[in-house]
Amino acid sequence: MLVVLLFISLSLATTSSITISLYHIGEDWTIKYVSDNEAVAVATYVISKEAKGYNELSVHTNKKYSDKEQMFATGFADGFFSGNNINFHKENMNAWYLDHYLGKAKDYPKSLYKYLQDNIDYINNQIKANPEDQYWVSVDLIMEQVRGVTAGHNFAVKSSESMTFYDMFFYESFGDLLDLTAVLPSDDEVNGIEHPKWFIKYANNDIDWHLNWKLRTKCSGLIRYVKENHDIYVSQVAWFMYGAMNRVMKHFDINLNNEYLSAKKVSFSSYPGFVFSFDDFYMTSNDLAIIETTFTNFNTTLNQYIHSNTLLDWIRIVLAVRASKNGKEFHDIFEKQNSGTYNNQWIVVDYKLFNSVESGIPEGTLTVSEQIPGYVFFKDFSTSLESTGYFGSFNVPEIQETIEMSNTTANAQGNKAFWNSPTECCRAKIFEKYAPKVMNMNDMKKMMKYNDYKNEPLSKDPTTELQDPGATIAARYDLRPSELKPLPFGQMDAKICDKSGFETLQFHVQAGPTHDKQPYLDLEVYEKQGWFIPDKGVLKVWNFDWEEFIPK
Repeated sequence: MLVVLLFISLSLATTSSITISLYHIGEDWTIKYVSDNEAVAVATYVISKEAKGYNELSVHTNKKYSDKEQMFATGFADGFFSGNNINFHKENMNAWYLDHYLGKAKDYPKSLYKYLQDNIDYINNQIKANPEDQYWVSVDLIMEQVRGVTAGHNFAVKSSESMTFYDMFFYESFGDLLDLTAVLPSDDEVNGIEHPKWFIKYANNDIDWHLNWKLRTKCSGLIRYVKENHDIYVSQVAWFMYGAMNRVMKHFDINLNNEYLSAKKVSFSSYPGFVFSFDDFYMTSNDLAIIETTFTNFNTTLNQYIHSNTLLDWIRIVLAVRASKNGKEFHDIFEKQNSGTYNNQWIVVDYKLFNSVESGIPEGTLTVSEQIPGYVFFKDFSTSLESTGYFGSFNVPEIQETIEMSNTTANAQGNKAFWNSPTECCRAKIFEKYAPKVMNMNDMKKMMKYNDYKNEPLSKDPTTELQDPGATIAARYDLRPSELKPLPFGQMDAKICDKSGFETLQFHVQAGPTHDKQPYLDLEVYEKQGWFIPDKGVLKVWNFDWEEFIPK
């Protein structure tokens, strides 16, 4: 395939907004720096990282072209604009994973490389064997988007930095690697050397147990129903290591002929070259808001269900987000081909149902799906939302079947309950105390950036009796005292939507760790102190205000 770039008159390094059109003629793909509605796709990239903390990508495709052309072009635009940032993000993530999840290993275990290749082979075989099955046709379209990201990236970077499709598939799988690196055998274990799971190894050390638990779980989420305004606020704040803050807010308007993927428009927070969110936070043209927070499966007997003849989370979530018209459809699509990796509590708010009434909350408005290996449990929480006014999400399952099957209760005893109890953990208590007081968007913003750890009784660590800046809605593990082993880890953004945003799929967003009541983050301060922070391409100073992401 030949890619030709015409009319190169703009510089990615100096231009604040760039628009390209992508054409497919014969075997050739061509890019022009114009906005042409007759092209396969028109993509606009706003370089706003210095001003807002993130860049912005909008892609609009043309229905008269094949679905594969549209998906490839969408991916190509993402890879082309994000080329170097993909390299930075990949390098930062690999460094963090090898250091913190694989004991400072020099490389991933051979079992992981084999798993991913076997998984690609399985997917390709299923696509080939099911050419008329809309599910597998749609999986093929997602793979085509990844092929586009790969081609766009390779066109934008030096040849020595090019990636294969396998490389990009690996890159897209970082969420799933949180579990795969823990479940798949290390090279030592293949040779008969056993390594206990972290929650067994640190069972008698509450501080190290918590750190290992937290590094594998991330995010806070809140659904707030304000009866007086008949509105629902949906918010998710992502937690992860600060070197992962190469951020891109995305809007894809993909006009597929494939009716199975019915949500043609999706807005979401994301990262360079990712076809999914990874936070996760989505708004769709089917009037759904979709978020998640990650939790831990402590039941190792379920690991038998983690194998390569499945679909990883990042593929299934793209399918479910684009194909579902309501929360039950989301669940039914997402549970198929469950990989048991990147286990999350998924929350879906159906604004169509909510807007169909002038008061109250219809059944089906708020639904929750919780994944563990071998199972995805489902429950409708609409009645609960109406009666309590909120639903909080804090890295702990809420559905009783998930709690029992994942052995959560057994790992929420003693001081561990402060972190991992569905009812007694610190964030459950903080939401219980403050969420009912949220009455408008400004209140919601303050709630999701809340960290007043020095004065909040609910943020006192029970092991040391110290006030813990990690024990709150917007965690700042970098501010922890030395006794609690600080890390460059914590809340690194906030996103909020309400019913008014669905006309154009726009949402409120603030980049970077909370600084409402705490100092803003300056990574150079920690780097000078010798902290391990893989942060290539990441801004050093994070002192941004709230913005609105408005799709172009």
